Amino acid sequence: MFTMSYVSFVRNALFTLSTCVLGLMVLPVTRGGATITNLGTLGGTYSRAYAVSNDGLVVTGQSRTSGDTDLHAFRWTSMGMQDLGPTARSTSVGYGLSGDGSVVVGAIRPTTSSQIRGFRWNESNGMKDLPTLGGTGASGGYGVSSDGSIVAGLSFQAGSQFSRAARWTSAGIEDLGTLGGASAYGYGISSDGSAVTGWSSTVGNAKSHAFRWTTSRMQDLGTLGGTSSFGYAISGDGSAVVGDSYTTGDKLVHAFRWSGSEMHDIGSLGGFSKALAVNADGSIVAGFSNPTGTFENHAFMWTESSGMVDLNTFLPTLGVDLSGWTLTEASGLSADGSAITGYGAFNGQEMAFLVKLPAPGVMPILVASLLVVNRRRR
Repeated sequence: MFTMSYVSFVRNALFTLSTCVLGLMVLPVTRGGATITNLGTLGGTYSRAYAVSNDGLVVTGQSRTSGDTDLHAFRWTSMGMQDLGPTARSTSVGYGLSGDGSVVVGAIRPTTSSQIRGFRWNESNGMKDLPTLGGTGASGGYGVSSDGSIVAGLSFQAGSQFSRAARWTSAGIEDLGTLGGASAYGYGISSDGSAVTGWSSTVGNAKSHAFRWTTSRMQDLGTLGGTSSFGYAISGDGSAVVGDSYTTGDKLVHAFRWSGSEMHDIGSLGGFSKALAVNADGSIVAGFSNPTGTFENHAFMWTESSGMVDLNTFLPTLGVDLSGWTLTEASGLSADGSAITGYGAFNGQEMAFLVKLPAPGVMPILVASLLVVNRRRR
């Protein structure tokens, strides 16, 4: 599990591009009440967004700095991107954001160390390392409660070569256990911090299954018929988990939504799919999938009434001008689902975006529009 966790972080944290410089801010493109905003960069040529606040006004992720020398975590507001640093020649990434956007959690590789460490940031205290379980392997903070006080992620135990799902509170760090195997990886957390999702090796360590952890136990969520599954996000109320799973025969990987007692396949745009975000009550899911006949990832949105639709097709039905954009991944949703963040190709360069949908009354608009798009696809 360490290999998967480490590779996942390095892929995001050390990803490089050799493209031309864009401006820091691009004004929202809007028609009919829906908008898309290019979040710009910290002066370099690349940015990705991973989480958005409950009200859709604050975003975190990672960007190249001026000269493309470093990759730093950022906190974006309407005033622009704030570099969370902490120093030159370091690498950091923001993965999780508190409900009001004042707390960022993520991972950092400091200049003076090769060890990747989890962090918690706020304006008054800056970036502070999260405690570990005593091991020397990588750690990381991936999700944070709405009030910013409880963090979910991973750490290594002293003397162990395996990662463990962890939860940080004011009392310190807590090992969440496993599903019977040696390793586990925490990822998403509910608004009150009482429920966590991620994945864990099962007995024998040959398979990994998505889990939902509460203070009483770690629950195995099963699979879509294949050998392994992975949980990436949990709804604010803790009732729904989303992620991806191998289907029967292990030939396909599809996004899933688990609610109550059963894992449901929410489909794809034609090939594989992965669900990365879910809103507060579990009714809206977002992620990415590759459309039929392509190897290019497209961001998607899903509701139970409408099914999965490509945001590149759906947003223009709301009047959003996507000229220059191919939206690659939707990685964060606001509490009501009216704000979507992620990244895509903008005129050939990878850039973070923030989509705002009409609100209030977003659900009737979403369902009606998504149904129209799906009918057109058929």
